[in-house]
Amino acid sequence: MLEQLIGHLEQQLSEHGDIVEVLMRTEQSLIAEEETHEVELMFAENEDAIQAGKPTATIHVFPLEKGLYEVEVEVSYDCQKEKRDPQKLLAAGQQIVAEMTLVEKTRYLEPGKAVEKLAVLAFHFIVEMSSDEEQAQYQKLLGKWAADTGKLLLL
Repeated sequence: MLEQLIGHLEQQLSEHGDIVEVLMRTEQSLIAEEETHEVELMFAENEDAIQAGKPTATIHVFPLEKGLYEVEVEVSYDCQKEKRDPQKLLAAGQQIVAEMTLVEKTRYLEPGKAVEKLAVLAFHFIVEMSSDEEQAQYQKLLGKWAADTGKLLLL
């Protein structure tokens, strides 16, 4: 089911930009003796957008239980080069996806000298893929999600 969901996500996203990387992670806890999986998709307006410093989206897909998945989207904006106001990005992002959060990240090499400043807009949703009927229902949701993610890249 995870591979099928990733296929649906890739299909919907391809209408709004390019998937530039796909990673599959498996982690095993040494204490709890359990294994977790995650698929991470890197999405951008086009393949050259990353080199140009344009916004990128990282999409994380986590299986929760059989047929149930969490999809988390994090869109990163370079506020150092582009002189973007993170609060204005949040307000604009919330016009596209109402339940949006903002994380600001600043990297310093020495006190008072920022070398990197990012604003990350994030949102998430749950997808249930246990039957063909539910998959058809979520195709519409995934289409809207992909379009919203594409719009966020253009802010």
